[in-house]
Amino acid sequence: MTPFRPVPLQHDDFRRDLRDVQKCVMSSHRSRRPRLTWSRVGLYPSPRHPCENVTLPSKLAFDQPEPIQSFEQLQKLEDSYRDERDRWIFRGLSSAEQDLRDELAPSMDRAFVRLGLIRNDSENGALKWEDRLLREFQRHFFRYSHRTPKLEDRVEWLAIMRHYGAPTRLLDWTYSFWVGVFFAMDRAKVGKEAVLWALPLDQWHALLNRTRPSLVERIRKIAPTPDLSLEDVKRRQHDIILYEDNKQGVWPVNPFFLNERLAAQQGLFLLPTDLRQSFVENLAEMQDSANGSPHLRRMPILLDRDNLAAVYRHLFRINVTKTTLFPGLEGFAEHLAFRLVMPEHFRGAEAL
Repeated sequence: MTPFRPVPLQHDDFRRDLRDVQKCVMSSHRSRRPRLTWSRVGLYPSPRHPCENVTLPSKLAFDQPEPIQSFEQLQKLEDSYRDERDRWIFRGLSSAEQDLRDELAPSMDRAFVRLGLIRNDSENGALKWEDRLLREFQRHFFRYSHRTPKLEDRVEWLAIMRHYGAPTRLLDWTYSFWVGVFFAMDRAKVGKEAVLWALPLDQWHALLNRTRPSLVERIRKIAPTPDLSLEDVKRRQHDIILYEDNKQGVWPVNPFFLNERLAAQQGLFLLPTDLRQSFVENLAEMQDSANGSPHLRRMPILLDRDNLAAVYRHLFRINVTKTTLFPGLEGFAEHLAFRLVMPEHFRGAEAL
């Protein structure tokens, strides 16, 4: 990995519009060299989001390489993550957003922006709405499922809600590099930029240890006993994160019981602790407390037709497909779109 080099910014005012920042970032990465070179950049939002009356963070730092333009580059990138000592988690998106905050926005954040709602409204803010939607979901869930989680297990309920598309604070990530690539390529278009985000999980745990030592220590002390099951241990640990961390921040979480998709996708969630602020604000606040690190990585992917087809074929060979990640007829049916670039798989059947 080559040393970091700064992106040449056009203004000294760091509170510029995000669209100008993104243009600036991308204009500095036009080289088509095959190797990855990294630049350290920052997400500099406008002082206020148009739909929220809260001051946005001054900077969310992330590292960005030149756009990945071939399947071979993706393979080398995966090798580099496998060789690193730290564990990384990944989040893929099939299209880059003009406002980079939208790439790291949970469904609750997106709903509030789309509907023009105020996140920190005391009567109708995000926390109040999470309580309302959770209660409504719990009241009706029994009609659709034979197994009902304990009412007090908030993280498992939020995970199920996220699974079925309800607005929640949870942001989906995966432990698997290639599952992240799948979501980046799922609806990618030839010649259009997709994105793969990466976050150093071990560094993030170390940051939580430094910034919240008493909470982390209490979480570690909760252990199973004859009267306390592993499920209850997990729930009590999550309760400390949900109800006792009064700072802005982000925690990696997973419910004790993994639903079918979460298990298939090797998934986990990042949970923001302060719903009065956006996910990006919670993330940036933790970086500020650690003097700007650990850094995320944002990897643009820009493939031509042949390389996009090569990625699809590789994902099919390693069994990372809509069929396996979204078990059921719907997942299989949507998977067939990938097969359009694999005519060789049908030649034997057509010859019969």
